[in-house]
Amino acid sequence: MPEAVAVSQSRPAEESARSLPAPVAIPFFSALQESSPGERFRTAMETIEAMVRFMFACAIGRSLPPSRQDRVGAIRDMLGDRPTLGSWVGAFRESVGDLRMLTEPIAGALMSMTGKRTQLGRFLFEEFR
Repeated sequence: MPEAVAVSQSRPAEESARSLPAPVAIPFFSALQESSPGERFRTAMETIEAMVRFMFACAIGRSLPPSRQDRVGAIRDMLGDRPTLGSWVGAFRESVGDLRMLTEPIAGALMSMTGKRTQLGRFLFEEFR
């Protein structure tokens, strides 16, 4: 009788989720777990929104005022009271240059050194208005 072999196949996407920050990894992992196409698409969109929000927060984090109340006011001025995904993308579009100071690989994937958008940057900033 053949021996049962426990196969632990780790998918590359699941491995990638482990290296992401939690605000992005949680919806990303949820998207990987969904079986129906509709739910998988919905959770993939949640992942995109989480990624945009996280990158925007990283980009503006250094330029915000020190007091919490002033930070909240500054963010509200940028995004409005009820921001949509398009609002987040627009605000991120305006601040993506600040992200280059924090992490070159992410900023470089969205914008070239000359300030022109890459293919990914054009898709993100022009399709999600």
